[in-house]
Amino acid sequence: MKNVLISAVAALSITMTGCASNKQIDPTPVKLDKTDSFAMQVLKSGFDYVPFDIDDAEVAEDAYSNKVGYGASTTLGFLANGGVGALGGFGMAAIINAGGDVRKDLMHYIAWVPADNIDINDKAAIDEYIKLNYLKPAADAFIASEHNKNMDHPTEFVSYADGEYRVKGGACWPIMHGKEKYDECQIFWKHDVAPVRYADAASGLPFEPEEKANRYIVVRISDAFYGSSVVLPYLKSNMIYAYVPAFGYKAEHLNRFAPADKPMVSNKIPFIAGKNSEANFFIKLKK
Repeated sequence: MKNVLISAVAALSITMTGCASNKQIDPTPVKLDKTDSFAMQVLKSGFDYVPFDIDDAEVAEDAYSNKVGYGASTTLGFLANGGVGALGGFGMAAIINAGGDVRKDLMHYIAWVPADNIDINDKAAIDEYIKLNYLKPAADAFIASEHNKNMDHPTEFVSYADGEYRVKGGACWPIMHGKEKYDECQIFWKHDVAPVRYADAASGLPFEPEEKANRYIVVRISDAFYGSSVVLPYLKSNMIYAYVPAFGYKAEHLNRFAPADKPMVSNKIPFIAGKNSEANFFIKLKK
C-alpha cells in the first residue's frame, strides 16, 4: 500500500506540472515518421519527446496478417478474444516492460484542436473546446448506456459547468482502493491542458481530420487517477486519442465500466484508443 501511495503522489506531481510550468511552447510543426505505426505517430505527436521508452514491434507480413488476423488497428473486443496472446507472440514484452518513467503508467489524451480561431497559448479556450466537443459527448454516451444503467453502482450525471463534469456513482471510484467513493465527484481533469505544437497537412497528420482547419493545435492531457477512463469506449471523434497503459491488476477494476466482450483496457498491452472503441497497437511491418 505504501508503494501505491508513493506512485500516486509522484503521478499527481507530474500531471500537475502544467499548472506551474512557464516553459515556452515551440509551436513549430514536426514531421511525422510515416514508418512508425499509427499508434506511435499519435503518441509522438503528443510530446516534445516521449518520456518513457516504447518501441514498435516489427513483424513479418505473413505473421502480421495471418497470426493476428486484425492488423495493428482493431476494436476493443480484440482484447477479449485471444488477441493479447497473439500480440505476446510478437515480443510485445519489450514494449510492456519498457522504461521506468512513472508517466508510462498514466493515461495520456492527445487531441487535435482546430487552430483557425484559437491561439496555442489560450489554454482555457483549448480546454473548453476539448471538453465540449470531444469528452462531454463521450461521457454523456457512457451515462446513457445500458451497461452503465445495469451496473451495481450506476454513474449518474449531476451537472456540467466551467469544464467540470460532475457525477455520482461508480465512476467516482474507478480504482477500488480504500473506502468506497460513490458520492459526487468530477471525472474530467482539473489541471491545465498542455499544448505541444501546431500540426498541419504539410508536416503530416496521423489521420484525416473530421474537423477541417488550416492547422491544428496538438494537445496532451494526462490523467493520473483514471476518472475519465469511463469515456474510452464512447469516443465519437477522430480528433482525440488516448494512450492506454498496461494496467496490471487495475484492469479488472476499470473493465467493469465496459461490457465483458469489449474490455476497455488490458492488463498487459499498452495501446492507443480512438473513435468507436478502436484500439491501435504498437506494431508495424518488418521492412
